[in-house]
Amino acid sequence: MTTKKIITQACMALFLAIGLPFQLFADSSVGCGLGQIVAKKNSLISATTRSITNATFSSQLFGITSGTSGCSQHSLVMIPQEAVQFATLHQDEIKRDTAQGEGESLAALAHGLGCNDQGYKNLTNQMQDKYDDLFDSKNSELNTLQKLQVSVLSQKEVYSHCNKILI
Repeated sequence: MTTKKIITQACMALFLAIGLPFQLFADSSVGCGLGQIVAKKNSLISATTRSITNATFSSQLFGITSGTSGCSQHSLVMIPQEAVQFATLHQDEIKRDTAQGEGESLAALAHGLGCNDQGYKNLTNQMQDKYDDLFDSKNSELNTLQKLQVSVLSQKEVYSHCNKILI
């Protein structure tokens, strides 16, 4: 066999091994986010476009976190939409109040999460303990919200005292 024939056969095998499954299951892995809004057609090109769009803008992660952009909210921790919007709009105030250990923005966030007094205290303590990770200067608002969701709101001492957080 010639080298050209071997390369051609290897490329065909690679296409069948990688490309065919993407074509058969094009929509199952990228079914929501900005990419789904931009490219709705069921095809390999559309699936690729959705993947690239979602990866570029982190829209699928935000959609899953917030239940927007055609995504179902992730079942690990469901946060009420108004609390997500508040946290996004008031991140600087929340950061300041977290550093101080109290403040109006933390009280408003706790209220939006349905926290009782103990839930507010636990939320504030957890946020202070994880301050450096939550408010890392490299984080976008989306990353901060995701870290809040995963590392703070999923803690039993927080969600057990906040009736709007669904675990």
